[in-house]
Amino acid sequence: MDNLNEKIKRYNDELKKGYLQDAYRGIMEFMSGIRTHLAEGHTEMAAGALYQGYMDMTFFTITPETLKKQRLKVALVYLHELNSFEVWLSGANRQVQSDFLRLLKGRDLTGCKLSEAAPGIDSIISKTIAEDPDFSDMESLRTRLQDEAMRFIADMEGLLKDAVNL
Repeated sequence: MDNLNEKIKRYNDELKKGYLQDAYRGIMEFMSGIRTHLAEGHTEMAAGALYQGYMDMTFFTITPETLKKQRLKVALVYLHELNSFEVWLSGANRQVQSDFLRLLKGRDLTGCKLSEAAPGIDSIISKTIAEDPDFSDMESLRTRLQDEAMRFIADMEGLLKDAVNL
């Protein structure tokens, strides 16, 4: 099925069933809601806009000033195909990403994964925080993701304090 026309036909067939729209809308509403909740609960951090993506990933950033000064940001990411949530430390651009990848190579990342510099890779460090999440209990999921994101931010601040005297 390499033909774009065939792919679009199958896409339209799936849309006619209606569940794709409902699921996608639910994901967007959940992500928008958790973004608002984090932004309102952590006014000391800069919250970025919700990036809806191309049904590959949806994310927003929530970044404390300490990381922002280093041209870093933290993203809460939903990966559509994997049906999982990750939290990422990312750079403002590829140069910042490359600099921090070099700086952090070989360090203990406490359960996190150091990324590789490659096209399409936007994280410096990533951590999976919810696999196959239960969207039927959104309050519990939101609390879990918020707690994990705040723990990740604290871990990154500690790691970078040691690495660059943050």
